[in-house]
Amino acid sequence: MKKKVNKLIANLMFFFDVVLALLIILWAQILTESSFGNFSMFFGFAMLFITTFLKILRTW
Repeated sequence: MKKKVNKLIANLMFFFDVVLALLIILWAQILTESSFGNFSMFFGFAMLFITTFLKILRTW
């Protein structure tokens, strides 16, 4: 039972991390004229890459 709950929480955290990274990327595209927008876009892509990479490692 506890493993099932932990797996559900891990999947929810992964989903919300991906949604947050995509929102950062989308909002950063609006601000691409500034250095903050460029850094935000880089941060969003890095966050998306790290969360998906960790999810793949966890299932492997």
